[in-house]
Amino acid sequence: MTHPVDLHVGRRLHSIRTWRGVTQHALAIAAGVSPQQIQKYENGQTRISASRLFQLADNLNIDVSEFFRGLSKPSASEKNAAAQLSPTTPQGLEVVCAFETILDENTRKYLLGIITALASEQAAHDAERTPISPRQTPGLLYAQNGRTE
Repeated sequence: MTHPVDLHVGRRLHSIRTWRGVTQHALAIAAGVSPQQIQKYENGQTRISASRLFQLADNLNIDVSEFFRGLSKPSASEKNAAAQLSPTTPQGLEVVCAFETILDENTRKYLLGIITALASEQAAHDAERTPISPRQTPGLLYAQNGRTE
């Protein structure tokens, strides 16, 4: 089982690399590893050693602490939300890339709360095999025709 910190660091590597427009192949060449190894790092299948993490940060021209940004002890509902959001899907990657552009910490927490609430409700509805609609989630933003509910 992948440790949550390794998964977080791998996802951050993926989002930072993607955000900077660097391919797995280009990063692999710069880091002296195979593109498959970069993919394993990003998926959390392989832990990244401290020296390799430092090297990857240098290759991406970022501070090594960026890999740990947003890392905290997750609640059970946050773990569920993280499981539902996979940056390997087109939608997951879009959300991650958009989220990374938000600098205001309160806005980030608010959005995480929305995602967590939706994931929790989805899990409950999945158990009943009933699809969820945004209208069933009171108090959350519902963007249809420019309205909020």
